[in-house]
This record gives sequence, C-alpha cells and structure tokens, in this order.
Amino acid sequence: MKKKLSSIGASTEVLHITVAVAPSKLDLTTDLNMLKAAMLYADKVRLCSFSSSMLVWMQRLQSADIVRVFDSFVRFYQSLNNQALRAKVAPLIQQYKSIRPRLRYALRQMGSSREARAIRESLRAELERVIEELIGESAKGLNLALDSGVVELQFFDVKGRKVAEEYFSVVADAVVSGITYPLLDEPTGDLISSAIAEGKIVPLGTSVDRAKQVGLPSSLFARLPLFDKASIDEVVDIRRELHSSLARFRSAMIRFSQEIESAPWSRDFPLEVERIYYEYVEPAILEIEEACKSNRMLLELITKPIETPDIWLAGLGLLLDAQYGGGSLPDLLGKALMAGGVTSSAIKVVKEWRERNEEVRKNQLYFYYKVRESLSH
Repeated sequence: MKKKLSSIGASTEVLHITVAVAPSKLDLTTDLNMLKAAMLYADKVRLCSFSSSMLVWMQRLQSADIVRVFDSFVRFYQSLNNQALRAKVAPLIQQYKSIRPRLRYALRQMGSSREARAIRESLRAELERVIEELIGESAKGLNLALDSGVVELQFFDVKGRKVAEEYFSVVADAVVSGITYPLLDEPTGDLISSAIAEGKIVPLGTSVDRAKQVGLPSSLFARLPLFDKASIDEVVDIRRELHSSLARFRSAMIRFSQEIESAPWSRDFPLEVERIYYEYVEPAILEIEEACKSNRMLLELITKPIETPDIWLAGLGLLLDAQYGGGSLPDLLGKALMAGGVTSSAIKVVKEWRERNEEVRKNQLYFYYKVRESLSH
C-alpha cells in the first residue's frame, strides 16, 4: 500500500517536504543548503528550482534542439545583473553567436552529418566547461541528491516564457494543499507573502503549521558549524546513522513551533527561531554535552585495566571477540567484568552506564546534538 504524505512523526506515513528556491542565477548554493536540511529531516523531498532545472536540462542536451537551448541560455544570462557571471559566460555566448547561422543550416540540411555532429559536440564540450567553472562541486552535489532516492526534481520548462508563472503555481499549491511541508527560500517567501496579502492564495491554518514545523529545524540546521561545507554524501550518512532518534526530534519541533506566531515567510520568523534556540535548544544541548562527558568518564573508569593483568586480558579478549558477534558495549563490558571475577559493585556501574546512555539518547534534541557533533569532525 502506498504510504501517505502526512503528519510528522507517524511511523507509517511519509514526511514530504517541498523545497522551493526562486528563479535567480545559475548558483546552487541555496538549493544545496536547503536540500541538506530537508534531507536530514524528511523522508522524501521535492526540489522546485529554476537553477537546478536549467542545470539538469543542459546536462542532458542530446537532440537537434540545441539551437533553441542555447538561445534560451543566452537570454537568461544576458538578463542577469551579476556582471561577474555575465563575464564568465560571455566567451561562450560570443562563440555561439558566431556559428549560430552555420549551425542552424547544418542542422536543417544535414542534421546527422559529420559536420553537424562536430558542431554540436564542440558546443556541448564548451558548455560543460562553463558549467563546471560556474558551479563546480555544486553540480556533483545536486546529482548525488537526485540519485539518493530521497530527492525528486520538479522540472520546469526553462525554454518556456511562462516559467515564472509555472513556478508560482507549483509553490502556491505546496503552501495551500496540506499534503506537503513547504520550505521556502527568502525570495519565494516574499512572493508567497505578497500573494497572501493580495488575496491570491489563502493558506489554511494547518498549512502554516506545516511550514513552521519544517522552517524551524531548517533554520536550526543552518546554525550548525560547517553545515554549509557538508557534502550531500555526509548528510545521507548522518541521516542513516541517526534514523532511530529522528522521531523524537520531530516531536520537539512540533512542540517548539507551536510557540512561534509568525509564518516562515514573515520577517519576524528568524527572530522567533532565535528565541526558541536560546530558550530551549542551547540549554538542552549543553545538558546533553555534560551528560555525555560524565558518561565518558564513567566508561573510562569501567574500561580501565584491572589490577591483575590476566583478569584484564580475559575481559579484553571477550570484548574483541564480540566485535564480530554483534554484542552491545554495555553487555560486553558486563561479560568482561564477570569473566574476571569482578564484584557486583562493578556490574552495578556498568548498569548505571547503560541507563545513563539510554537516558541521553531519549532526549528529544539528541538528534540535533549528534548532527552537530558529526559535522564538527
């Protein structure tokens, strides 16, 4: 049975986020940072981005429609206010303009000829070079996200003249549908805010709640050290390792977001997120850190070599053997201590270590703490 796209925290349902990044320049920094936050939090993600659509579109150029493709490419870059980007693309545009008449003739008269194929391949190679120079590793990151099985791309017809209207329609539907959780960049948030003020769209209360429930964790992830530099591969690995702790974190985000009055597209939203961070998140993280530090000290005492070397070696042998047997660390320590004839008080210490460890893991913000710890290494 197909899983529904519905409420946070339901184990039988899919948490689906729609990431929307407004049409801008061919720069995937915002796309990737928002994708990473969504991939940490959601089960499935839909990316709505003109820039990502254009990149994927250009990467897959194969048909004789290459003239229309490059005409759109030229129009897009000549309309940019970013002079540095325009300067980088200028050589390709000039090259294209110089051969465009000959290219059109070759494709029209002899589309499969050696000359036509050579011209197409020359342009394709030059375009790939420019894309790599403009975007670099970001293109690889996007492709990895799309290949992860978590992210799907909402493809926009970048050749069309109504791509902006198409983008607004898709995002507006995400905001009002109540099916997905909208995660919007600032320009898109401004667009939605204006549309609401003008009465063009009327989001239900549940839709706003959904937007707050994903806007809050996304903003919290953005505060993490080195989050901008984290790769898509790292995010996928972190999410896989911490999957069991995610449900509690989602529950905390629901609870905290209920104290936020502003919609994520409001200018006051960042201020309310900051209040939530300092009032709830930071103290909880400090508490987890202190508990983990205390438990590490306890672990060091447990695993400290016992006075009789033979006893310690016997226990250590059990620990090493169990590396391949799937035993948990507390159980292994207990067996090791029992094998050495250690008193019941030592076993009590092992039990205390286990209980402390479980208590820390049950903290609703343990997921956030571990993500921060993973990105800091």
